[in-house]
Amino acid sequence: MKRSIASLKAACKSLRFIVEETVPPGPDRDEALAHLRSLFYIGKEAIIAEADAVDQLVEEHYTAEAQAIEERLVHDPDEKETFVRGTLVTVTQIVALVSQGWDDDTILRTHPELEPDDLLACLAHQEAA
Repeated sequence: MKRSIASLKAACKSLRFIVEETVPPGPDRDEALAHLRSLFYIGKEAIIAEADAVDQLVEEHYTAEAQAIEERLVHDPDEKETFVRGTLVTVTQIVALVSQGWDDDTILRTHPELEPDDLLACLAHQEAA
């Protein structure tokens, strides 16, 4: 966002230079410069609004992802482990298999009780931890 606003500011500064060099002093020049200031602030507000919209979409995505993870995983405080819901497979086990180079198909064949989304949830949980 800062880079976009800086680019907008640089463009307005260039246009201001052109106006000052080509339009003689007087009401037309003052009006042109006033329009440039308006354009800068309108553009700045639009960039900020777009950035806010992107932030909201990202937050919604991560909230939905976190909910999906919570639905697939369960933390057992007694065991101090997080398990794939309904199984005895831990996040730690899945992460270890992946770090050893196991691919998804091999893990799923070895643990038929798991689904592909369980693996994604384990990796996302580990990344968030």
